[in-house]
Amino acid sequence: MNNFPRYKTTLFSIVAVGIVFFCLEATARVVLSFKNNSFAYSLYGFRDIKQKQLLRRFEGKNGEIAYYKGTPSGDKTNPVNSLGFRGPEIYGKKPRTTRIVCLGGSTTYGTGLDYQDTYPAILQEKLDKNFGIGSFEVINAGEPGLNLPQIISLAKNEILLLEPDIIILMNINNNFTSPGFWFVDIKDPQHSEQKTGKPPNSSIINQLNKLQQFIVRHFALALLIQETISSGVYKYFMNFDWSAFSAALMAPDNIWQAEFSDNLNKIIKLFLDHNAHIKIILLAEAVNTVKFPEMEAPFNKANEIMKEKSKFYKGAYWLDTHSAIIDAARRGEKVWQTPSADPLHLKKEGNEIIADELAVYLPAYLNDGS
Repeated sequence: MNNFPRYKTTLFSIVAVGIVFFCLEATARVVLSFKNNSFAYSLYGFRDIKQKQLLRRFEGKNGEIAYYKGTPSGDKTNPVNSLGFRGPEIYGKKPRTTRIVCLGGSTTYGTGLDYQDTYPAILQEKLDKNFGIGSFEVINAGEPGLNLPQIISLAKNEILLLEPDIIILMNINNNFTSPGFWFVDIKDPQHSEQKTGKPPNSSIINQLNKLQQFIVRHFALALLIQETISSGVYKYFMNFDWSAFSAALMAPDNIWQAEFSDNLNKIIKLFLDHNAHIKIILLAEAVNTVKFPEMEAPFNKANEIMKEKSKFYKGAYWLDTHSAIIDAARRGEKVWQTPSADPLHLKKEGNEIIADELAVYLPAYLNDGS
C-alpha cells in the first residue's frame, strides 16, 4: 500500500467524496420532493421552484449595523418586490398619495401567512374601500427577526428615501433580551451604532453570504440542511419557557427597558428630523396573555414606555391594538396561528382587527395638528 502512487490516492479520495455527495444530494431531492409534495425538487437548481423567503444581509452605511431584507420573488402568495419588501412594486412618491410604511419583525411581515392575510395588506384593502384606490399606499417593510437597532439602520439607509407620510411601528418582543435566554431575533455582532467607518471584513462577509445563497439555490442538500436548522429553531420556540423568560425580563438588573426606550427615541427623532409633519404610530404588539399570562408584565412595561414617547413627541401616537385582539380571543375567536404554543403570531382574523383599528384612527392622526 505504501507503493500506491499518491496521485491515485488523491484521485480515489476525490471520487469517493463525489460519490458520497452525489448520493446525499439525490437523497435530499427525494426527501424534499415528498416533503413538499412536488417532484419538481428532483430538478432543484436546474429550474425555478417557488421557495419560502430567504433573508439577505445588508450592510448599513457609515458604520451602522446590518439589517435584513427578503429576496425578490414573484410568488403570488409571497410577493417580494425589487426593494426586498413583501408586497407589490414601489414606484417612487405618487402625487396625492399618503404613503404608509409598516416597520417591525415577523408579526408585521406575517410569518406563516400568505401576503394578503398580513395586516399591512388588509389595511391597504380597507383604506382603498374607505377612501378610494390611490389615496393611500401601504408598504410592508417588516422583516422576520428584526429588532429596533436593525430597524433604525434599515430606516436610515432605505426607508427615509421612500419619503413616508406615516410610519407604523410594531416591534416589542424582538427587543426582549435577558442573560441565559436566546430568542428568535436575528443576532448581529456589529450591534453598536457608535462605530465609525465600515465594519471590518464586511466585504468578506458579503462574499460569504453570496456564496451561501448560491449553494442553497443550487444544491438540494444545502436547502434541506437549512430547513432542518429552521425546524430546530421552530421547535425551540414551541418549547420556550415563557414563565422563566418573563421573570428574567422583569428582574431589577435587566437592561432591556433602558435600551428599548433609547432606541425608540432614536427612531422617532430620526423620522421627525427628516420630516416634521410625519406621523409615527407605535402599535401595542399583541401577545396571547389568555394562554400565556406570564408575558403580560414585560409587554405592559414596553407599552408604558411607548405611551411615554407618544406624550413626549408631537407627531407620535400609541395605539392599543392588543386589547381588542385579547377581547376577541376571550370571545372564542380564532385569532392566533398556534395558540397553545406560540403567543405572538396572528392569523388573518387577528390581523383584520389591527387593520380595523388603524383604518378608524388614521384619518384622525393625519388631521391632528399637521
